[in-house]
Amino acid sequence: MINCCRPTLTPRQQSPTAPVQIPADFVDFIQRHAGLIYKAAGLYTTSVADKEDLAQEIIFQLWKSRHTYAGKAAASTWLYRVAVNVALHHQRMEGRRRDRYPLEATTAPPHAASDEVEADRWELLRPHLATLSRLEKGILFLYLEEKSYADIADITGLSETNVGSRLNRIRQKLRRSVNAN
Repeated sequence: MINCCRPTLTPRQQSPTAPVQIPADFVDFIQRHAGLIYKAAGLYTTSVADKEDLAQEIIFQLWKSRHTYAGKAAASTWLYRVAVNVALHHQRMEGRRRDRYPLEATTAPPHAASDEVEADRWELLRPHLATLSRLEKGILFLYLEEKSYADIADITGLSETNVGSRLNRIRQKLRRSVNAN
């Protein structure tokens, strides 16, 4: 399963003998949604190590922002919002880092999936997904997770109409990319 990360403590909170206690309900929540966290991380990264790092960062940000969950929407909607925002931030930072320190292109490892066929499909789609913007990837990810247009709009800050229009354009863009190859 997922290793729940430990939050950073202030010097006053740190004690060499007292480990941080993570509530069981938070750990259960993370374990229930581990697949979603890894899917979000896999959509925005190309290596297993980066995916693991991003998944841990998502969990850490969920831990840090757990008090901001107001209960107005489902907890999974809050998780999606945090995951997409962390993934977008990570991708922006990676882009800046890559611009400063270009590395050789890496080959993408198989996508973590419960089924080899699904993993193969993700691998076939990966080059086409690379043609999408960060926002388009986020919208597509939420759509593939069967979120409603209203939920996607709430998470991304777009209108429901805009979500529908963008999904249509995303489908067209992916179709053109697949047909071109």
